[in-house]
Amino acid sequence: MEMEANSNKEILLNMLHMVKTLYFFDVMPARNLKLYARWTPILITVTLELNGGRGAQKITALEGSIPEAPEEPTKVGYVFFGWFSDEQLTLPYNFMTAFNTDITVYAKWEADSKSIAVYTFGALRSLIESDPYGTYYLGNNLDVGGENISSLGTFYGTLDGNGYEICNYSISSYNCGLFTENNGVIRNLVISNFTLSTPKNSQYGASVGGIAVINNGIIRNVCIKDFSINIKIAAKDYINSEVEIGGISAVNDGKILNCLLERGTISLDITRENINRDEICDIVGGAIGTNNDTLSDISANLSIDIKYGNTSKYSSEKYIYAGGIVGQNKTSILSKNLISEGNMSVCISDEISIYETQNHRTAYFSTFAYIGSVIGFGSSGSFNNVIGNMETIVDIESLTGGGGCALADLTNNIYLGGIVGKLQDANLTFCSSMNNIKLTTNDRIYDNYGWSKETSNICCGGIAGDATSATFTSCSSTGLVRHDVKAQSGSIFINGKIELKPGDTYSKCGGIAGQMTDSSAINCYSTGNITATSIESYFILFYVGGISGYTAGSSVIDCCYAEGNIRSEGNTKGGISGYLSSESLIKMCFAAAANNITSDGRITDSITKSFSLDTHTPSQFKSLEWLFYELCWDGEIWIADGVSYPKLRFQIE
Repeated sequence: MEMEANSNKEILLNMLHMVKTLYFFDVMPARNLKLYARWTPILITVTLELNGGRGAQKITALEGSIPEAPEEPTKVGYVFFGWFSDEQLTLPYNFMTAFNTDITVYAKWEADSKSIAVYTFGALRSLIESDPYGTYYLGNNLDVGGENISSLGTFYGTLDGNGYEICNYSISSYNCGLFTENNGVIRNLVISNFTLSTPKNSQYGASVGGIAVINNGIIRNVCIKDFSINIKIAAKDYINSEVEIGGISAVNDGKILNCLLERGTISLDITRENINRDEICDIVGGAIGTNNDTLSDISANLSIDIKYGNTSKYSSEKYIYAGGIVGQNKTSILSKNLISEGNMSVCISDEISIYETQNHRTAYFSTFAYIGSVIGFGSSGSFNNVIGNMETIVDIESLTGGGGCALADLTNNIYLGGIVGKLQDANLTFCSSMNNIKLTTNDRIYDNYGWSKETSNICCGGIAGDATSATFTSCSSTGLVRHDVKAQSGSIFINGKIELKPGDTYSKCGGIAGQMTDSSAINCYSTGNITATSIESYFILFYVGGISGYTAGSSVIDCCYAEGNIRSEGNTKGGISGYLSSESLIKMCFAAAANNITSDGRITDSITKSFSLDTHTPSQFKSLEWLFYELCWDGEIWIADGVSYPKLRFQIE
């Protein structure tokens, strides 16, 4: 057998493609074979000669394609004039032409007569106060000497750190950041050894950002290190005590690019007593509280500690968004290259207690907590190349009591994920979660001649706690997923009525998602153990699965596998999905032998669950050859050595 040669491409014909073996046409095979052509792309390099500037030094593109223009470089005291294809800077180059060979382009600069060098922090403040639209660059490190300072206000110009630091300061305010608002450009800057806090005995809310409370401009090439953000609030009654925190910015309405946060701590301690407000919202992000625009290449290694204590006799809804990088993402713009490391601890204590002797009154108190090692709540967007390695532990304690003629009704909705707490109308692609996540709930009810009720919906997933109209593509989770219920009916009954019955608490745990609704998981895997336990399981419905705990709506799990052990107090569990709706589909998936949960090795809650003939879904992994011949997995996506379970190719190459 002969094949046409191709002088421009290297053809690798691989029987399984997953194994790194070239197939030769020198032996007649014993059976029919399906061969895959593997193409090695030919790349060309564009070398960027910066002529003293800062920026990328080269970019690559496919041969014959038009390369994407790099971000504009910067040079202190100069304005970038453009790229040129010759050293004499006479032939402009605009990155709109395809080419087939390596080339070098050159940056041209023009002196900026308006650019001002800054050598002291006092001078920087004076200059910005007199001209917030100016262009400034640091000539050396600005050591503030440990002083407690005020913000530099609203900025519209350009501040180039020139690689130097602003360091050794503290700010205590309700709107707390180096800048109150950035509408300009802040770049090439390091800020370090600083503390941001609210005033002592504070009972009001706060907005805090390391660089700027609100960013409407561009923050690029910034390092924030050796810092602490300490917010402590004790509020009651009608006071607005909402909090929004970000290590870079509380709110991003601009662009934040290529930023690093390291050796930082964020501490939030809030107690609220009888807050009489319909809705309370607190947002904490390691880098950004709320993101409404562009994020790219953000890495954070932080310790985040959040404590909530709430005592109420009024109806209210409380929303908590916490993420290692972003508290909540509200934009459809692609966010990419996000990495979180470190640890996060969230402790929520709620008590609702009312007593009425004559008037019938009901107090409804609901908590919605969205907690993710990278993103708390991700909606309407796409996330690409996201890595979560932030150990996350969440403790929820609830105490509910009604007395006299009153009804106390408390509802907990907790979403915890190794990447994102809740993913809605959004996509995750090329994401890896390596951290362990653990949630402990302790629900107690007491009653004094009244009526008390408590319900909980708990969703824990290696990638996402909950996914609604969302897609996971080429994602993996290798950490542990665990939900422990300490008490559910540990109640004090005093002549009243406690409404607590099976189904009042739902625990949904999965290797990729705790719950999937009208969502899909394609080419994903989970290797961590998944555990859901309870002291008293009578009142709790557990749904535990290797990929999804609870699969609802019209969801699809396609070309996925789960390897970890599954342990649950309930019976609704499966190697791939705990519960599977009649309109959902599992196809071309397998569960490793190690996570068999019954002798039949079932892949979902019922061994009689129907699958169409073309789904070809087995219960266990059989062989590498079987994986590709029978299940037809894509060798361009998966890679394996024939001994261990397969991995996603992007994680290896």
